[in-house]
Amino acid sequence: MPVVPAIWSKSGVDFIGQEPGWGEKQYADWIQDKYPNPGDEVEDDWNLEGLVEDAQLAFRLAAAVAHSDDTPTW
Repeated sequence: MPVVPAIWSKSGVDFIGQEPGWGEKQYADWIQDKYPNPGDEVEDDWNLEGLVEDAQLAFRLAAAVAHSDDTPTW
């Protein structure tokens, strides 16, 4: 049976420039106060730089696997 490679990543709660625990508190407050409600949408003040970095990493990893002459092994 052929092996199909997959990429899986999980977001974290650590933020550069913030004290430990800050991101976890932001997430917990959002879940408690906004989710699931009409207000659980992306807000203008959100910093999405980490999301962009994660997407770039996933793209680069997928491109490296796709362009490799070697089949991924596990």
